[in-house]
Amino acid sequence: MSELYDWYISQRRERRGVQPKLHHYCVVEDGLYVDPTTGIVMGRHLELDRNVNGQYSPIYYYNRSWRFIGLFNLYNIDFRDQTITLRCFEQLEKAWEKVKQNYTRVYFLTQKLLLQEICTRLKIASTQPAKRPISDLRRYKAQIEIFNDLWNIYIS
Repeated sequence: MSELYDWYISQRRERRGVQPKLHHYCVVEDGLYVDPTTGIVMGRHLELDRNVNGQYSPIYYYNRSWRFIGLFNLYNIDFRDQTITLRCFEQLEKAWEKVKQNYTRVYFLTQKLLLQEICTRLKIASTQPAKRPISDLRRYKAQIEIFNDLWNIYIS
């Protein structure tokens, strides 16, 4: 038993070769890491600020609409009602971008609250629970007040 333990400890203490990071020994050409000694392509080089244009792909792209669409299946929004629901959401978002400087809130409203209110006001069937989507009453009232302002802009 002690031989097995000694062997295990010796394996743990051995230093294994660490792979050097690509950017330390490679050069970047056409959005790829290339080993300058061999010319072998080692992988893609991605920069958030540069990769949004051209042939490069962004690492992360945030789109509120894509996240909002994810709620449609969760709450069984009928396929025929999804387009109008999404259009309404996007119009409310545009209204938010125009008037957000009037509020202390930095971020757009909670998506579950938006879906619940849109479905309620447009009479769209949903399996979303009727209870408040935000448990904190103070936060809920603040967001509903902003939603009502945005809804008035959307209606007009």
